[in-house]
Amino acid sequence: MTQKLQRFAQENTGNTREQGGTGLGLALSKELMQAMKGDISFTSQPGVGTTFYITLPT
Repeated sequence: MTQKLQRFAQENTGNTREQGGTGLGLALSKELMQAMKGDISFTSQPGVGTTFYITLPT
């Protein structure tokens, strides 16, 4: 299932996460894509990884 990004959203908000971060980079990426009339989304599988998709107009 492809998901849309939400500002500063994190799936795991607990303090035992392996990777740190605030989600700000993804929020900025989303704003950049929207400013360029594009879009960014992702699919994620726990234990496997996440794939990001960007769409830009031609």
